Amino acid sequence: MYCKACEAAVRRGLRPRPDCPDCRRLSSAAEEPFIPRIPGIPQDRLMPKTGEDRLHGHLVCAVCRRLLLPDSARTVSGNVLCFTCYERLPVCSGCGVRLLESELYECDGATFCETCYDRLDECELCGNKVYRYDENALALLCSDCRDTHGVCDVCGAIVPKEELFDAEGHPVCSVCVSEMDECEDCGKIVFSLPGEPHPRLCSACLSDYATCRVCGEPIPIADKDRYVLDGKILCENCYDDLPECEECFTRFFPVKGEERGSTVCPECRRNYTHCEECGRRIRFTDAYDIDGRILCESCRSALPDPE
Repeated sequence: MYCKACEAAVRRGLRPRPDCPDCRRLSSAAEEPFIPRIPGIPQDRLMPKTGEDRLHGHLVCAVCRRLLLPDSARTVSGNVLCFTCYERLPVCSGCGVRLLESELYECDGATFCETCYDRLDECELCGNKVYRYDENALALLCSDCRDTHGVCDVCGAIVPKEELFDAEGHPVCSVCVSEMDECEDCGKIVFSLPGEPHPRLCSACLSDYATCRVCGEPIPIADKDRYVLDGKILCENCYDDLPECEECFTRFFPVKGEERGSTVCPECRRNYTHCEECGRRIRFTDAYDIDGRILCESCRSALPDPE
């Protein structure tokens, strides 16, 4: 405990007066030194070495040896530090705890405490710890191994860089590239994954083409033989395979769940109905409602005249 004058001096980084009578009166006992309590520091380390409290309740920063008030001290691994030295300590990239230089572990330019360092993944080639890696790669490589090796984007094999092939920007091993096709326009390797249909064009050449929404056939954008139906691009063969409406003679996409062999497009179906007597398809404008039944003109005429 200090008087106001000594506490103001301490806060400016100065030492208090060792013979200040006001400070001694504020102390609980003039013969007993004031011993602060700081979590993480054994109490015997804070006891003065002689019967007299030479530091008057102050602590000493383990780095810069500056006197500290107990409430402004920081502790790291049992060492007392001032706020400035504490802020200069490196921070663990995993948990954010500040560390002493002697407790540091480094990996890919980052610092870690021992616990976080042990939790890092290991390089699948050399076994070293890995912190920064390609999240899209199928295998983990440290920064040193990535300089000489790569990972196949299909099977995940680790291969020397000189043995990798480029398939539309994807590194591919010799085994996987043998199962890929070449672009029909430019001849480059077309990247494809197992189980997926092999595209006939690479992504660069495909930008000049449209794809048939039925069969997937690439169609040149400038090709006059392409067809557009309901906003969907079709090749000539798929367009010719579509049914033709008997009423308006236009092609249309069959509606799921409808009777197979239907030859009326959805637009015409909205304008037509069926006679409930003979089943003939008729326009709504040509239909008659007779006693709650929809009839065509022929069936209506065949009815007996009402008496």
